[in-house]
Amino acid sequence: MAGFYWKLLTTQYTWVDQPDMVYQVLPWFQVQAAAWHRGELPLWDPHVWGGQPLVGQVQPGAAYPLNWILFLLPLDRAGQFQIKWMNPYFVFTHMLAAWFAYWLCRDLKRSRPASILGGAAFSLSGVVGTLGWPQMLNGAIWLPLILLFFLRVSRNEPRPVANAVISGTFLGVALLAGHHQIPAFAIFAMAVLWAIELGRQRLRAVMPALAFGACALLTGALQILPAIETGMRSIRWVGSQNPVFWGQHVPYLVHGQYSLPPASLLGLVVADPTRPESFAGLALLVLAALGVATVGHAPPVLFGLGIMLALGSWSVFHGVAYLAFPLVEKARTPATAIVLSQIAIAILAAYGLDSLRERIPSPRWIILLAACGIAPWLAASVLSRATTVQGLDQLAVFALASACMAVILRSRRALAVAPLAVVLFELGTVIGNFTHREDSTRFIGELTRNPDLVEFLRRQPDFVRLEVDTNALPANLGDWYGIDTFRAYLGGMTSNVAAFENDRLSGGMRAVREFSLTHYAARKPSREGQELVYQGTSGVNIYRNPEALPWARIEHEQPCDDSVEVVGRSSSRVAIQVRARCPGTLIVSQTWFPGWTATVDGPTVPVLEMHGALQGVTLEPGEHRVELRYRPISVYLGAAGSLLGLMLAAVAARAVSKPYRT
Repeated sequence: MAGFYWKLLTTQYTWVDQPDMVYQVLPWFQVQAAAWHRGELPLWDPHVWGGQPLVGQVQPGAAYPLNWILFLLPLDRAGQFQIKWMNPYFVFTHMLAAWFAYWLCRDLKRSRPASILGGAAFSLSGVVGTLGWPQMLNGAIWLPLILLFFLRVSRNEPRPVANAVISGTFLGVALLAGHHQIPAFAIFAMAVLWAIELGRQRLRAVMPALAFGACALLTGALQILPAIETGMRSIRWVGSQNPVFWGQHVPYLVHGQYSLPPASLLGLVVADPTRPESFAGLALLVLAALGVATVGHAPPVLFGLGIMLALGSWSVFHGVAYLAFPLVEKARTPATAIVLSQIAIAILAAYGLDSLRERIPSPRWIILLAACGIAPWLAASVLSRATTVQGLDQLAVFALASACMAVILRSRRALAVAPLAVVLFELGTVIGNFTHREDSTRFIGELTRNPDLVEFLRRQPDFVRLEVDTNALPANLGDWYGIDTFRAYLGGMTSNVAAFENDRLSGGMRAVREFSLTHYAARKPSREGQELVYQGTSGVNIYRNPEALPWARIEHEQPCDDSVEVVGRSSSRVAIQVRARCPGTLIVSQTWFPGWTATVDGPTVPVLEMHGALQGVTLEPGEHRVELRYRPISVYLGAAGSLLGLMLAAVAARAVSKPYRT
């Protein structure tokens, strides 16, 4: 894996230079890394949209244990997350994918060379090889381990309940990774496979199936419970004209936009640069075809399910699943379901290599591959007389692979190495087109393009929160630099704040006043009355909003002389010293959300939802110390469930590892 991704082991290339990574994911990582280094759990993001739950958003990956290691790596001198850690993180994640698939193949009694081939095939090809979103990639790499222990149950090996517990636990870990899409397809596939087992084994499969489902829910609870709590109170942007609320289906039109066209299935063999997630390569498919006759029912079922779901709106079966299976409805990119087919191809290819080492296949295979190796060159020579040969590169790779496989099938020498070499060659022509540091179109520069604006705002005694024109500043600078902003690049947000944003977009001033948007960053003012206070070097300026109210203030029925001072603030805690002359309500310009608790001079008091989205605490006259803390019950219950699931898996693993006595 390290050799295949050699570019990422240099300082010249990066894989994170893409809009979602720069505008959204890296700022999320910065917020979480900063919290870990302060000794806090990153439960709440105070810097965007008045504050939003981190774990409940799912995509930040706050509940994924392997991310915690990344967040604990050293920050730079300015306290920033170091982007240089992302390259080894990417390589290590693919190493895990390869190791897991290798373990699966070895458990299926495949030889070491065949298992190495299977591990490389799963890690480097298709969806896993091309995914540029860590929250999706981290959910995909656990598929081999889910299958490994399920297949032990399917093979009627001893201790089926223990194996089912471990399989379900790995599905729960996939749910912790940070995105629901690939785990949703995995859940659908496992439901089908368990249904087949219930049909085959009858009552013997009931307890393992129940154990599998229970442990998947328990282990994934740290992500599942906060996601439900946040989802019920949020809107989500899914690519349709309007956002969707809890309980609403993702419009099927969106699924159609992100389906895999049937013609792209040709990309399984000949790479399509526009759809690299479907590419496996000729060598892998030849080996997979050789292995079909010797493998059980699960890999072919997975292959068929992956194709059926990936075709999306082209497949009537996907439409039925969309209606009948809620998680499929929420997975708006059906094309990624082809990862199910790709884990099947990896298993079949391992079987195929072992069968090839045992016997030479029919001469018809060799003749067919030799013809495929010659025909593209003849076509290229004809086409080049009328047009450029540009666009025929992928066909040439197919021809080279065909010729190489024809030679390999003809001879039984070096069968442990030669097929793997052809596979790596084919995949290397598609995977690994990373951004060079001298590329002038790099998105990553957005994070460091406006440091002067940030420094200016930090020096202002009256700065509270920044209103942002995201066309001028697309990256989430609030999260990246630790300053409060109102607008940000997210997949969704709590619906109580969405009402304020809708009012702001229609020309209203509620958000500016209530959420204390003291300054505005844009190339030009958005309304009358905004005062230019700083001209940025990049052309983005800072304007002052005179209408903004203080971040913490007291509201009374009649005018009253009070003093309010914020004496401490972190991501999940606020301390305020108050001197109230008469009864009133302390208003904090922070998003109200379940889990926030308040104490006034020690005793706990309720946190009220004020003005539709703000936090409020009722106060009597006098001096008070008010502390607000984010203590989400959903996270604590989820953590307890996940810990219990992992403990059950540890007990099951101990049972599975003991010698079985009849």
